[in-house]
Amino acid sequence: MKQYKLVLEALEDLEHIADWGWEHWGEERAYLFIQSFYDRFEWLVEHYELGRKREDVHATNKEIRSWVHEKHVIFYQVLDSHIEILGILHSKQDVLKRFEIPSER
Repeated sequence: MKQYKLVLEALEDLEHIADWGWEHWGEERAYLFIQSFYDRFEWLVEHYELGRKREDVHATNKEIRSWVHEKHVIFYQVLDSHIEILGILHSKQDVLKRFEIPSER
């Protein structure tokens, strides 16, 4: 069975979401909202193929997929042993800017 792993940037995204939720909703609702992301990650492990293929995102040399969760978008790639959560962006954030590949100089 596959598992999921979060890259550092995805963990930082969750931290920012939690901070925002705590400030605007309070501890309990913020906790429940963050838990809903972890529940969705577990679901994606079993249904990874349902995510939208993102040909516009080239963060790695693997195919990137995304799944909308509430007002956020979860970006991930499927590897042999797990799915890797690359980031969690609010729907108003600039996806291409976040995942642009630095140009070689």
